[in-house]
Amino acid sequence: MKAKKKPSKVFSQISIKRNKSVIFKDVEGLVYILDHKTMTLKTLNELASFIWRELKTPQTIEKLGEKIYKSYESSKKTILKDLTAFIKLKLKEKELQYCNCKKTKLSKNNS
Repeated sequence: MKAKKKPSKVFSQISIKRNKSVIFKDVEGLVYILDHKTMTLKTLNELASFIWRELKTPQTIEKLGEKIYKSYESSKKTILKDLTAFIKLKLKEKELQYCNCKKTKLSKNNS
């Protein structure tokens, strides 16, 4: 029997952002994403819609998990498991992407 892998600490520190080319609409609390390959709409559930809205700006998985934990009643373990599964799926579908975000606020303030 194979042991289940825990999400790595490194993975939880990686910044994720929405793919700018993805067409979506937020309607009455749910996000709808246009799958341009099949020309169909995908409906995200309440939690996935929350995550999608939070990714308006790039964030780490760990930071997203903290925000979800504050907003939803669930264990941290369940939240991290569900969040990781969602992120991996959306990365595979190219709706999200990794972000090489650099903290430029400090450098701008120091100029």
